[in-house]
Amino acid sequence: MQRAWILGAMVGVTLCAPACSSSDSSPPPPASQPDASDDAASDAGQDVVVSDQTSEPPVQEAGKDVATEPPACVPIDNYTPTADDVKFKALAPVPKGEQILYGNWSTSSSALDGIFTMAPDGTGSTKLFELWRVWSMGVSNAVDQIAVASGEPDQEKHYCVATGDAIQHTWMYDVGSQSLKLIASGNINDECHFFGQQDKNLYVCRRTDFTADFKNTPYNVGRINLQSLAFEFLTTEVDPKMALHGVPNSDESLLYYTFIKMPDNSRTLMRKALPGGTPEVFLDNAGAMVISPDGKQFVYANTTDKSALYITSIDGAGTPLKIANHNGTSVKFSPDGTRVAFLWNDQAANCSHVEIVKIDGSEAATPNRIRDCTKTGENLTELAWVVRP
Repeated sequence: MQRAWILGAMVGVTLCAPACSSSDSSPPPPASQPDASDDAASDAGQDVVVSDQTSEPPVQEAGKDVATEPPACVPIDNYTPTADDVKFKALAPVPKGEQILYGNWSTSSSALDGIFTMAPDGTGSTKLFELWRVWSMGVSNAVDQIAVASGEPDQEKHYCVATGDAIQHTWMYDVGSQSLKLIASGNINDECHFFGQQDKNLYVCRRTDFTADFKNTPYNVGRINLQSLAFEFLTTEVDPKMALHGVPNSDESLLYYTFIKMPDNSRTLMRKALPGGTPEVFLDNAGAMVISPDGKQFVYANTTDKSALYITSIDGAGTPLKIANHNGTSVKFSPDGTRVAFLWNDQAANCSHVEIVKIDGSEAATPNRIRDCTKTGENLTELAWVVRP
């Protein structure tokens, strides 16, 4: 159910001239498309068209000018989008108390994506705010800020890039004022948003330098200083490698991330000291690490077991325990650390359910499905299990 794609897998697509453009009313790509999640690292959604070309020169009619090629697209330097550009609208305040926030892709071509809240049992859904194409979400530890990645509705006009939703900027929703602020823009694609423990840094995975001929850099992990908005890359992978899902330890002296090597799509959890340490293998055949609230354990996708969810000690002691028999994305611990919620992609239904299991392994075969997408009609995308003071 996770969504973006890695440019370069161009099998079965046609190419789009820079003159073709996206429409604000066009529906998002199907909810089953992959993104920067651990269960996918391939391209999708490049719906484009080739302009008709002939080998004959244009015919000049009497009194008319010879037809000419349209001028080449020129990117707009220093374009700064506004909240209105991404069609932001605040709808309801984030309530107090424990809740699960989630992203939902609209199933209607005339509606916008949004961030919602529901009770931990999956009931009582309320739409908090909406905006154009929500691709990623991260919530601050204080639950006073929500970082989101939003597509750029006029990316062809501004960046001369025809590939759908290649450009994704980072925005910050202020919970108190219910307002939206731009955090990072330009020729970038941000995902995997994660706040450091003190909410001073926002970690992302980023691709850059998209071109009209479908080229771009691979994903690397970086972080944004939320005071200065300065950005720095923390990994330096190049094709056919990439780095995703950067998560720091509590004092942000260490970074853990998923290293992916194409085309075999192998996954390895890596660790490095911040800011400039040398990466080392932390756990092989694993990805999408999520650290427990107390910092002592972590959940990961075990790629030797069809990406089933396992938990183990962060210090390497003990034997890993399977907590969910099938895979899951957007894994989030409960505030008390005793359970995890995750999205499970129901391929037959082409949508993702929300399921919860205890971390003791007792519910691995019988997860509690708190939200069934076949009943709600939703395209759920991201989760955050929080307590707002």
